[in-house]
Amino acid sequence: MFWTLVQKELKTIIQSPKFILSFVTFTVLILLSFYFGVTEYRAYEKDYNTAVNLMDARNRDNDSWVKVIYMAYRAPNPMQIFASGVNNDIGRFSPVNQYNAIKLQHSVFTDSPIFAVFRYIDFTFIVTVILSLFAILFTFDSINGEKEQGTLKLIFSNSIPRSQYIRAKFTGIFLGMVVPMLIPILLGLLMLVLFNIPFTFVDWMKILLMLGVSVLYFTFFVALGILISAMTKSSSSSFLISLVFWISIVFIIPRVGIMTAGQFVKAPSNAEIESQKTAMQMQSYKSLTDSIQIAYQKFNAQTQGMTDDQKKIKQADIQKEINQIQQNWANNISAQAERLYETAQNKKDQVSTLGLTLSRISPASAYQLASMTISGDDVDLKKRTESQMKAYKQKFTEFIQKKMAESGGNMAYYQSLMAGDTRKSTIDFAELPRFASIAPSFGEVFIGSIFDIAILIILTLGIFAGAYFSFLKYDLR
Repeated sequence: MFWTLVQKELKTIIQSPKFILSFVTFTVLILLSFYFGVTEYRAYEKDYNTAVNLMDARNRDNDSWVKVIYMAYRAPNPMQIFASGVNNDIGRFSPVNQYNAIKLQHSVFTDSPIFAVFRYIDFTFIVTVILSLFAILFTFDSINGEKEQGTLKLIFSNSIPRSQYIRAKFTGIFLGMVVPMLIPILLGLLMLVLFNIPFTFVDWMKILLMLGVSVLYFTFFVALGILISAMTKSSSSSFLISLVFWISIVFIIPRVGIMTAGQFVKAPSNAEIESQKTAMQMQSYKSLTDSIQIAYQKFNAQTQGMTDDQKKIKQADIQKEINQIQQNWANNISAQAERLYETAQNKKDQVSTLGLTLSRISPASAYQLASMTISGDDVDLKKRTESQMKAYKQKFTEFIQKKMAESGGNMAYYQSLMAGDTRKSTIDFAELPRFASIAPSFGEVFIGSIFDIAILIILTLGIFAGAYFSFLKYDLR
């Protein structure tokens, strides 16, 4: 009898005019989102390759390591096709040198603000908004609608347990919607294969995990619609209540959580941070010039009465001392800037953590955060990328310092220019270690998303339990 009820529910859904409309709409949106996602990824990939090639071409013509200007660029992530997350909000590159702290600059929205107005329609957005709305539209009258039509009383004229009926109702709606909706998703994945998107085996595992979380999120709204239908007498009232719940869960609660966090924890603005950094650098630069001046005064005092040959020997010693002073200053100013950014970032992290914790009351937030984590474009992307760039900066600095020491330091280069030495020296730019973004592993994204997945599971089970017990007490008359 259970599967008979499931088949009845499947026929009701598939034969419904709104099913055809919903299926066509979902198919078009999914295929368009994948197509636009591929287009955006290809454009990002082209910009990335062009920028890296131009930087390499410029540096290959340099005649000294002093002139090397290196930019660490974020490589495009093919998983952004499914969930763009904060990928377009954070900077795309950071200058790497001995004097400045790592800081990502020039986001996509900085260069093209129009995209920040309407954002992008990706897979996560469609599931979060469109698919959850479809679930509500197909379930708001699942119980009281049958009561109004008289079919509920007819069904229970037979000896059917209520528990069996509600389980069959849930199973039928779930299968009747999830299985057909998987068809356009599979077509979209086939399209990605045909476009030769460079997904690795780990990426495909992430995609499967994201699909599983999407089904879990959809299941929550199926259970919610059944619960509201089982707690109301008329389908018109359940529709209004379901719509209010959907709007609150998808749009209101996530934003209220972030806004509330900003009232409790105050983080410094970017203007305040840059002002502090400028003041710090000006003060530090004065100490640098004072130290160099003292070193030259010491040199002049020591070389009085010496021959030219003796002065040259002393000049080499004082040059090493000045190089060391400059190096210590560069390391110090870089460390101070990094501490300043780190302190400000800690404050911002507190706001972010509190806001995301409050917003997780909504399953829509939990789903979006889980999807962003799985795709690697989560809220920690900026911190993770800058951390990788800082590790690279250490290698870069050590390499440049080694090469400069071999060539006599900065002053030796500038003195050769002042002496009119026009001989063209060359550097082997290929020796320089290159920066490469490291995507999180499947284990890392799974562990990172497990909390949000657990929230979705608990909320879904809780809502289904509420629907189950509500129907056991439902008035069939």
